[in-house]
Amino acid sequence: MAPTQWAKKQNKPALLNLLLESGGLPLGDARRPNPSRRPKPAAAPPEPKLRENERKISRRYMLTTLREGGFYTPMTDAEFEDFKRQNPQIAKYFEVDEEGEDMNPLTELSVPEVPESAMIFDQWEKAA
Repeated sequence: MAPTQWAKKQNKPALLNLLLESGGLPLGDARRPNPSRRPKPAAAPPEPKLRENERKISRRYMLTTLREGGFYTPMTDAEFEDFKRQNPQIAKYFEVDEEGEDMNPLTELSVPEVPESAMIFDQWEKAA
């Protein structure tokens, strides 16, 4: 630490003036940028990301079956027909017409009211 910096830090203005008059190092302004450093290029503000509401994105769903070996594969037509026979209320939401449009979109499915105190999990395996 230079004597002039010490005098300024200790709040000794008379000593600081004496040191400066006798050739002491001048005090640098800490707020001034160092001329030996390159200035940082001005970064352009990042473009705001357009966040789409995930609930409004249309999604396609596929029924899968857990096979031996622990992997899932899409249901075959025969398996879907069997599923449709066993679960007609659920299967109607997965049926499509000739153009590939849903015959009964999931938006028609009624969502029951749930009390605020009920625990909600993002997937069924966490509830177990």
